[in-house]
Amino acid sequence: MLLSPTMTDTHSLLEHIDGKILELLEERVQLVSDARDRGEIDADIEAEVLSFWLEEAAERGLNEQGIDKIAKLVMRLGPEEE
Repeated sequence: MLLSPTMTDTHSLLEHIDGKILELLEERVQLVSDARDRGEIDADIEAEVLSFWLEEAAERGLNEQGIDKIAKLVMRLGPEEE
């Protein structure tokens, strides 16, 4: 019989997952920044990325409108200005 996690366990697991999401966002921002510097990112690529996110959302049963918003925000992320 599986025991449900306690609120503390759930909080800890969510923090762990959120930390991984932030690490991946940081990695993505750096990769996109480097690719933009080399002229490898254009409107067609961005459209393909958005399409990928929406297709994946549909396959995973995720809210496509929500994923559309998240994908557009993620694609606008850039390095913090110093």
